[in-house]
Amino acid sequence: MIRLRACLLLSAICVLCPLLWAQERPIAKPENIAIRAAHMIDGKSDTPINNAVILVEHGRIKAAGSALAIPADATVIDLGNLTLLPGLIDVHTHLLTEMDGTNLSMQDVEMLKMVATRSTAERALLGAKLGREELEAVIPG
Repeated sequence: MIRLRACLLLSAICVLCPLLWAQERPIAKPENIAIRAAHMIDGKSDTPINNAVILVEHGRIKAAGSALAIPADATVIDLGNLTLLPGLIDVHTHLLTEMDGTNLSMQDVEMLKMVATRSTAERALLGAKLGREELEAVIPG
């Protein structure tokens, strides 16, 4: 009987210990980020800025300009020949359609089907879900 208890206790320890160590650990986010690109349109000037650098500290844009000094502790994201639009958020969205880009010719028909075949409650829930997804895609967590 003592052997059975000891065996059960040892089995429980072997099963539970890995579960304790397997808990998710938070991923450390970099505090300073430098984003480099060939060009930037800042919305203030008619001329694109070349050799663009955006400095982000604690999730907020700290500075944006041409050839800014990058802090030594910054994580650098080099976007090569792309053009940056800092602070610009695309707020155009369709909260009642889930577009996957595969059948663009049927967009209007799908929207009419959505409105005609789903209840107000279903459309409200879908709109809330898709609105949340849109915000999470734009606003860093």
